[in-house]
Amino acid sequence: MVSLFKYCYLIVAIFVCGDVVNSICFKDKSKSSLPLRFSIAYGLGTGTLGLLIFYLSYLGGTINFKNAFFLSLPFIAYFIYSTIKDSKDFQMSIVIIKSFKDTFRKGMLDYFFLVLIIVSISIIIFRALYLPKHMADDRAQWGIKAKILYHEGTIYADDFFDPSRVMYHARYPFLVPLLESFFYGALGEMNDSLVKIPFPLFFIALVLFFYASQRRFSNNRHALMFTSMMSVLPIFIRDIRGNPASGYADFPLTFYYTISAFSLLFWIEDHKREDLLMATICIIFSIFTKREGVLLWAIAIFGLLLYFLLKQNETLSKKVLLGGIFIVVPLIFLLPWFHFSSTVNRGPWEKDFQLSYLTYEYIHSHLYRVPVIMKAFLEMLFTPHYFNVIWILFFITIAFSFKDSFCFPQAFLLLLVILNIASLLFAIVVYPWFWWGNFLHDMPRLLMINVPLMIYALSFQFHRGKFLKPFV
Repeated sequence: MVSLFKYCYLIVAIFVCGDVVNSICFKDKSKSSLPLRFSIAYGLGTGTLGLLIFYLSYLGGTINFKNAFFLSLPFIAYFIYSTIKDSKDFQMSIVIIKSFKDTFRKGMLDYFFLVLIIVSISIIIFRALYLPKHMADDRAQWGIKAKILYHEGTIYADDFFDPSRVMYHARYPFLVPLLESFFYGALGEMNDSLVKIPFPLFFIALVLFFYASQRRFSNNRHALMFTSMMSVLPIFIRDIRGNPASGYADFPLTFYYTISAFSLLFWIEDHKREDLLMATICIIFSIFTKREGVLLWAIAIFGLLLYFLLKQNETLSKKVLLGGIFIVVPLIFLLPWFHFSSTVNRGPWEKDFQLSYLTYEYIHSHLYRVPVIMKAFLEMLFTPHYFNVIWILFFITIAFSFKDSFCFPQAFLLLLVILNIASLLFAIVVYPWFWWGNFLHDMPRLLMINVPLMIYALSFQFHRGKFLKPFV
């Protein structure tokens, strides 16, 4: 009973922490939409609590449920205080729920799309609870680290520093292992099924954020249709590595990166600094979730630089000042992580890439991989048991809306997708180790981050072109 209470408290504390951070940083920005508020609260809560416990351990503190409890108390106290002080906030929540229910456009198609979303969420929750950690990476990379943190109570555990111990990817970011260690501490045992509950919650949060993002420009039925299209993709509900039930860090990375990319798009469209701040916070969490977050951050910076060059109605100094937030703030907040990771010994299998590899001779010696990589890539695009329909619709939409697709602001998401895929294929070519072929089997997992961006671009162009006007 005590463990169940701690477990439930931890889930509630995550949402409360995130909602408090949201209310402090963004005022009432996300409270006008219940799905958006729920999604942002979970994302900011997991990231904030994870970073805070990391800072605590970095300074010599202990990682355990007690400290997670005390770290969350100020947020809960502030939440209760602000709710009592301003009863309008509670009344607003009731109004939001009623308005969300009243404005729901009733119809067979609406219910059909909603049922698809509920079924996909149910399948993912069932898989997360029914299957313990059973795949290679979720045990060797994330599960083992979480259990070390749970047992040792510190990021300075010997397992992370002794090169003679088999610790795969010891330098991988700690957000997911820290989150799992919280739940181990709450349960008082290493339950590999219940510890995976945060991952379906990430999926629910992504679905709600994706829906709310489309409501900025479309009606309810249109948003539901494309949200259901995303939620039923095999890459999410099948037992493919990285799906929201597996325990991999790929889906949390997808969630944070999607919010960051969309927020950058919203900033380009509306020039609201709150969107740029949201993008910055979520890219911090992306970097702290997986090493690929650094590359995604760099690609997003490149996209912003291109936007700055093409945008002519603002002074250059203002562009640099605002865009600099997205560059400088992550460096400041993640400085402890960058320092700590530099002290961790790397095994030979972790020396994945160095700039010294970028020579003509080295790249030329790996060109034999290109046909194999392209074959696997095309199979992933057009094989029915993946999500080939989305790619085909994506290409068709670009073809029919070629001019609009390559104009800012909508071109920003297209640019990110192209650069993400190009960087993935290039990384496979230059990868130094003989097991580069493993990436071919992981390609759906590695391309997962692009799926929400692609479907959002589809939704936006279909809305502008009115291709589905009879249905939506």
